[in-house]
Amino acid sequence: MDEFLDQWLEQPNLSEASVGFYAVDINSGDVLADHRGNKAMIPASLMKIPATIAALHTLEGDFRFETSLSYHGHLENGVLTGDLVLRGSGDPTFGSARIGKSADALLEAFASAIKQAGITKVEGNLVLDNTAFTPHVPDTWAWHDLTNYYAAIPHPLNFLDNQFSIFFKTGEVGSAAVLKYVSPMIPGVKLEHDVVAADIRNDQTYCYGDPTGDKIRVKGALPAKRENYEVKAAIPDPGRFFAIRLMESVQQSGVEWKGDVEHSSLSATNGGKELIRHTSPTLAEIVEEVNFHSINLYAEALGVALSEKFSDVPRTEVLKNFWSEKAGIDTRGFRPEDASGLSHYTTITAKQLTDMLHWVYHSDNGKGWMLSLPQAGLNGTLRSFGKGTPLEGNLRAKSGYMTSNRGYAGVLNARSGKMVAFAVMVNHFEASPATIKSELEKLIVALYESN
Repeated sequence: MDEFLDQWLEQPNLSEASVGFYAVDINSGDVLADHRGNKAMIPASLMKIPATIAALHTLEGDFRFETSLSYHGHLENGVLTGDLVLRGSGDPTFGSARIGKSADALLEAFASAIKQAGITKVEGNLVLDNTAFTPHVPDTWAWHDLTNYYAAIPHPLNFLDNQFSIFFKTGEVGSAAVLKYVSPMIPGVKLEHDVVAADIRNDQTYCYGDPTGDKIRVKGALPAKRENYEVKAAIPDPGRFFAIRLMESVQQSGVEWKGDVEHSSLSATNGGKELIRHTSPTLAEIVEEVNFHSINLYAEALGVALSEKFSDVPRTEVLKNFWSEKAGIDTRGFRPEDASGLSHYTTITAKQLTDMLHWVYHSDNGKGWMLSLPQAGLNGTLRSFGKGTPLEGNLRAKSGYMTSNRGYAGVLNARSGKMVAFAVMVNHFEASPATIKSELEKLIVALYESN
């Protein structure tokens, strides 16, 4: 392995890049490879490894987010003189297309709860109780990421993965694109764009704006001569959008309601009568979605849940404290600016990632967490990685990618049957992402062959 690694590091594709690589025998703890294993690197989505492990061990696998609807006031002869109150706890799966109840099923369930309570008229508003937490954008997220779908932030009440689609029609190269329609239509959101058609094959647009504001501007280029090209953006206020949809559904069912949607920073939970309480899928199921599909919103929601549990500790210190105190890992170089890895300021070392994998493998929740990682060549974000190589079916790992940074970390069932934990990160490369992906595949195959 050492000879291969030396040659691999000397290739021109890595001449300007920084590389961190560390591997151990997961049973004996013997070091199998180490190249700058203690160097702080940008992990991108590999950050979801320490975040999801900490969530499982701190919140525990039977933890569920809850969302409730209650009424406050006086109900007589079907007339509610008072408000209906929605209270969320940050469930990122609420109305998601990925997991749990669908958006339509949730709307039907919440609307039916109002009807079943005998309410035929509401003389009040639909209040969003936002006391669970204040939506927070990590300070070090890049401006050009904000309001894009992959940078949707968690709110007390989330809905539809906090994203919507904007469809463009493009013509000849250099011509202005035409904004055709939005799905679903988000009331109150103002859209502007400077999008042009270009001789490209993929989406090169970014959405700009305040993540909690009402204005979004799409800038950049899209492939020419497309009839319906989809660009995804983040919903600025997903709780309000769900509330509006719920009011519409209730009104269509015959309930008279002329109120409005209001936000409240004061808890309205006490003193009301609960009509329905929805619980999310289990924490273990959410973690599997995070690691299989690398969903930033879900990871950040788990980060918020951890932060709320340790509300007296700064958010950026919660994960660091877990790994130093619970696992005894030296956290120098570990800078968890967020839970998803979207921040370019988040750093970790290859050795720390490997030590975390070693620790969780031998922990009580280790088997369940390991199964949350996709398998090379088979599923999740590793569906195409290692396909047709010895890695297929023998590697469970998390991938991480952002512009000029790529990495993999996981557990490998090597040729000899030895179980190997490893992490490798390449930062600031100038070769194409596909080239670096291919080179990392070769490195991990060599790790498989040599052990």
